[in-house]
Amino acid sequence: MKSDKKELILLGIGLSITMCLAVRHYFSSIPGNLRNNKDIAIAVIEKKPKLLLYRPLPPSAKLMLPGKMRLDMKGTDYQKARTILEGFSCAPVHGTVLYVNNETARINPHDFLNLINAAKGDLKNFFKLAGIFLMLKKSAASNIPLHDLIIIFFETVKINSLDVFINEPSR
Repeated sequence: MKSDKKELILLGIGLSITMCLAVRHYFSSIPGNLRNNKDIAIAVIEKKPKLLLYRPLPPSAKLMLPGKMRLDMKGTDYQKARTILEGFSCAPVHGTVLYVNNETARINPHDFLNLINAAKGDLKNFFKLAGIFLMLKKSAASNIPLHDLIIIFFETVKINSLDVFINEPSR
C-alpha cells in the first residue's frame, strides 16, 4: 500500500516536471519581442489594409471571418474583438496579401503556402523569408487581383484605436 502511494507521488512529480518543460519549450520557441509583448497582428483587407491586434493567437490558428464588421479597438472592445474572432475560428486562412511593417504586397496564395513551408514553422525564419519575399514580389504586385484577402502575419506593433473591416471570403 505504501509503495503504491510512493509510486503515485513520484509519477505525479514526473508528470508535473514534464508539463513544465513542455510549456517552457513552447514559449522559448517564440521570438523574444513576441514573447514579451504577446501582440499579434492580423491583417484583414477590404480595399485598404487594416490591422487588428489581439492576444494571443498560435501560429497554427485557423480563421475564417464571415460577414462584414467594424470594430473599434478601444478599451473593453479589445477583449470583445478577440472573442468574436475566436468564435469564427473554423476554417483555414487563405489569402493573397502579406502584411509586413505597414507595407503590403499582393501575392499568390500558393506562394504564401510555400513561404510558410520554407520557414518550417520557425517564426524567426518566417520573418526573414517574409521580408525577402515582399521585396521580390513588390514589382509584380499590381498584376494580381484582390480577392479572398485574409492573411495572418505576426508583428509587434502597438495601436490604441483601429478600425477593422472584414469581408466574407469568396468560395
